[in-house]
Amino acid sequence: MKAQLTLCELRSIVICGLLAAAVPPCHGAKRLTVAQLEQTLAAETSAHKSDLEIARHFAGIALSERISQTTFARITEPFRSSPQSLQALRVLADQAEFLDLPASESVADAATTSRYPAVRSVSG
Repeated sequence: MKAQLTLCELRSIVICGLLAAAVPPCHGAKRLTVAQLEQTLAAETSAHKSDLEIARHFAGIALSERISQTTFARITEPFRSSPQSLQALRVLADQAEFLDLPASESVADAATTSRYPAVRSVSG
């Protein structure tokens, strides 16, 4: 006897395959500096891309340095009405929280740039 898949089983297999294909692998993420992130944000905004398109673009990106609170506030300001893009930027910032600040930012300000109070007290 041949085993036949039911419609429900087939649908589940297809959905799982699509989900697996949609998740970008972490090791393949494009790594950007904060300056490159700012340039990319400017390009995405000037291209008038939708909130969802911008958020999806940043799902495949990782940062190579931490974003200070000041820089984060500045670069996220245009996205206050774009919840998906804002969330994607928050995830990027959170993932880079324990990396070094960009060389252009003051080392003396490093203790006050963390978004987490516990990190500030430990490093301060």
